[in-house]
Amino acid sequence: LLMKPFLVKEVRNPEGVVVERFLPQIRRRVLAPEVAQQMKEILQGVTRPGGTGDKAAIPGYPVAGKTGTAQKIDPSTRRYFSDRFVSSFVGFVPVKEPRLAILVVVEEPEGVSWGGSVAAPVFKAIAQEALDYLGVVPQDKDRVLLADASKP
Repeated sequence: LLMKPFLVKEVRNPEGVVVERFLPQIRRRVLAPEVAQQMKEILQGVTRPGGTGDKAAIPGYPVAGKTGTAQKIDPSTRRYFSDRFVSSFVGFVPVKEPRLAILVVVEEPEGVSWGGSVAAPVFKAIAQEALDYLGVVPQDKDRVLLADASKP
């Protein structure tokens, strides 16, 4: 769905009482529901073991995302630099009912330059903190507890 952008959720008076509330507004559907579901599944595969963004995976929370790695252009020669990159990861979590959408962009990372190696772990760190702050309960709690129980 294409949503009308808005920046303010609500306005409160000095006593904390909500005096005005703004709700999201749907502009139009941009994908058929079955195509949107298929895209969610594909993007979730990126964060599964062996995917290019598996370092963005968060135990207990299904994550969907896309990695990106781009060479920078030398403005004087109009050719790609061989050693300058922009690395990125964009994702949302939890997949079924997203609470967070996060884009991480790293300009000219040192050493490894792949988005899955550089930006995906940053996404994970931010998302874990934000999910905890928002009180989002893990969706696969039994598996998380089992994994924690096996730690030495």
